[in-house]
Amino acid sequence: MINQKLQPSSFRRMLESRTAFNSLDPGMRRDDVVSLRVHLGTKLKNLSLLSALVFITGCSPHPGSGIWIATSENESGFTKIDVQYEGRADIYNATDEAAVRRCFWGGMSPKQLALDCTQASDTDNPEHYRLTVTADDTAELTRKQQLIGAFNRQKRSE
Repeated sequence: MINQKLQPSSFRRMLESRTAFNSLDPGMRRDDVVSLRVHLGTKLKNLSLLSALVFITGCSPHPGSGIWIATSENESGFTKIDVQYEGRADIYNATDEAAVRRCFWGGMSPKQLALDCTQASDTDNPEHYRLTVTADDTAELTRKQQLIGAFNRQKRSE
């Protein structure tokens, strides 16, 4: 049937027929093909929506990003942590204007960041910290499972 030359009237009859709608599967009914097209269209829409959701979610900032201010003095003297959106962070103390630690960070979980830091004076010995968001605007900085300090997120100026 594929190699046959179809006359316009026989082609129209074939399309109107419920049993010969698809020349690749002559037994497939027209309703089945329409149902399959609707099903595939729905699946394609769902896949598009899921892809868009993943893309939007992937672009949102981590809950640990922002500027964190120490709630009190700590042994390390850290007063501020600036966790930037693009995977960098800086740790400051009260005596220096420049950051005392330069860090790269990665999300360990939705509420925890791993900070891999170096001092300007000793770049050969990296230091590893964890910043864990404990509530909406509070976090704890730890190193080797020891608490370094508690921090509050600085409110954004509007």
